[in-house]
Amino acid sequence: MVVLLIAYYSAEVYADGTVVYHGEACVKVMGERRHKITPDRVAQLVKAFEQVNYFSLKDAHEVDEHGLSYTDLARTTTSISMNGKYKKVVDYLYYTDAQQTVGPERRERVS
Repeated sequence: MVVLLIAYYSAEVYADGTVVYHGEACVKVMGERRHKITPDRVAQLVKAFEQVNYFSLKDAHEVDEHGLSYTDLARTTTSISMNGKYKKVVDYLYYTDAQQTVGPERRERVS
């Protein structure tokens, strides 16, 4: 039997720089933590969403270019609410456009 342990957490970043992290399962830090980032860091994150034209991405990436789905991959959900607009992208594949927007290396840099 194979047991996959997938990190389950969320992080919310607000315009004032408040970051609220919720660690749920298979993460180093469990529970809620709050942090503050600089206005420059918030601007970097917003710019990352703008650079990939996030509001024009597909809402879900659940099958690959051949129409196949993989049930053992982690699901990543990103979203943004800005200037009265809201967009959420569910990514069940690895490194689609949405994942690259705030993918692991970029999430680490701007958080």
